[in-house]
Amino acid sequence: MYATTMWFKKFYGVPDSSAITVSSVSEDGVYDLFSDDGSDPLPAEFDNPEQVKIYDEISEAEAIAFEAGDYTPNGWLENKKLRILPLGVTIHLTAPINSITFGFQSSDGNGYREDLLTILTGVKNSVEMIGSVRAGSVANNANEGYSGVTIDQIASYTSAYGQRPNVILLHAGTNDMNLPLDPASAPQRLDSLVGKLVSACPDATIIVARIIPSTNSGTSTLIPPYNKAIIELMAKRAINGQHVIVVDMPSGLQTGDLADGLHPNDGGYNKMAIKWAIELTAANSIGWIKDPVIGSGNTVATCDHDPIWFPQGEIANGAGLGSNRSLNLQNSEISGLCDCRSKDVPLTRELKESTNKCDLLMKDLVPTTAVHFADLNGDGRAEYLHVDNAGAVTAFLNLGSPNGGSDAAKVSWLPQGKIATGVGATRGGVHFADIDGDGRADYLWVHDDGSVDCWLNLGGPDNRANAAKVSWLPQGAIATGIVKDGAGVRFADINGDGRAEYLYVNTDGSVEAYLNLGGPDKGANAAKVAWSPQGTIATGMGMGRDNVVFTDINGDKRADYLAVSRTDGSVQLYLNAGAPNNGNGANVVWLPHGTIATGVGNDGKGIQFADLNGDGRAEYIDVAYDTSAVTAWLNGC
Repeated sequence: MYATTMWFKKFYGVPDSSAITVSSVSEDGVYDLFSDDGSDPLPAEFDNPEQVKIYDEISEAEAIAFEAGDYTPNGWLENKKLRILPLGVTIHLTAPINSITFGFQSSDGNGYREDLLTILTGVKNSVEMIGSVRAGSVANNANEGYSGVTIDQIASYTSAYGQRPNVILLHAGTNDMNLPLDPASAPQRLDSLVGKLVSACPDATIIVARIIPSTNSGTSTLIPPYNKAIIELMAKRAINGQHVIVVDMPSGLQTGDLADGLHPNDGGYNKMAIKWAIELTAANSIGWIKDPVIGSGNTVATCDHDPIWFPQGEIANGAGLGSNRSLNLQNSEISGLCDCRSKDVPLTRELKESTNKCDLLMKDLVPTTAVHFADLNGDGRAEYLHVDNAGAVTAFLNLGSPNGGSDAAKVSWLPQGKIATGVGATRGGVHFADIDGDGRADYLWVHDDGSVDCWLNLGGPDNRANAAKVSWLPQGAIATGIVKDGAGVRFADINGDGRAEYLYVNTDGSVEAYLNLGGPDKGANAAKVAWSPQGTIATGMGMGRDNVVFTDINGDKRADYLAVSRTDGSVQLYLNAGAPNNGNGANVVWLPHGTIATGVGNDGKGIQFADLNGDGRAEYIDVAYDTSAVTAWLNGC
């Protein structure tokens, strides 16, 4: 109880509201508990001098807890289930608008979040980061860092509250200081936001940061009084029984730890992670950290209207991999007429413009596609995959975009090399879908008779630069087929449970479904799933098989039915409204929404959809038939 008693004494004076007075504040406007005398917390507890260096910039209250044995590297909170909501507003500059919570100016886009994950998971805590934004190379990368918004604006972003975090990390106010936007009343706006969080998430511990310093003139003078007011307001909440605690970022992160005068560099983000971990441990030492309650919300904001498409330009150049579309003559009746050709003919510009009789016949075939988009590492963002005619796969890891807002799909790619060598399938038989519901797409071989073999995605060797270099575990045949050709087989999550259903699209666009009931275990047999027939779930919308695409347009986790014109790329939406008779069924209701995209001109053969920025909503993508380059439009609900 020593640490708890001393911690309350230093932070609150005594546990009643009368302790919060002006006399509690030191001459520099900061509570004594945040003064830093530069002394080591407890050198005797560290065998490695480097450990002292890492933890030497801490506040007095934190040093007291170190001395009590609560915060030593062997004394972090352990074996806790943590559902953490990293919450923060962003910096508004004349340059691109970005966020500290988002991780701007860190070399890998992870900000403080990956270092915090490393600390917490290293002592056997189970950690789930939540939020409607995804950023960084680490797989567990959800957060709530918004671009260009103020404290009042972030108070309106509530989509993650329903997930019921048991820890909220709040670093907010730098944008209000930097604009500036009525800085004198910013503490009250922050206090109002904290009040909303307390009401929405009463089981959560809310850690509110005294914001990091700035070297920008004007901003640097506004931050100290704002930070002083944070102490006073949050202490009142804590004394009134609310689980609110303040973390002193300026005592750990100084101006030398900034990359651009506002955002931390990698070292600064590491110090932020340490400070968050210290306060988490402090909260746990007084019994505040409880297991998260069952949530009812969705971490991704569902769009309640048709999408607005923001042009992103070319986001991938094709990497010299060649044509995206190929014509397969293997089972074609014209194969004998064109035996001078290879059985797999790339659709090149020369072939497309040819008037040769054989070429004209071939161009009537439905081409196979080399470029696929699928999430291999479970971070919510689809990777760029190129499948050759032997079924081998070359992958590029989606690192996300350094920008938010309307540029969020201007992503960068990290080459992963060849991640699958092929299993005997030709390009047209290779599919990617999450069969076991772990968030990672599995490798599927759809045979000509509609039967399916599966290789379970076991993940990569790390969650960073090699995250898409995944291993594959053979599952054997997971579907025997339905006595129909494999060309009509598709996979999509129709009921929103995270597992893809087996769908058969007939030549008239009608769809039969088989509900994925899951496998016998979550381990080595996870993709050996059972299927439940659902009958015909869509009668067709007047277009053929090649026009039908399943993807989630509004972010509700259920795949919608799209009718895509292969002439001009225009798109009609039939929104998946769920199953009226059984919430877990695949026999769903489709709501017509009309045309949601007018197309890209005179060719829609390269149109695909995939979630590039991890917000749960699919982007509109045009893959060049001859180079495999990608042009994208962000789904900006």
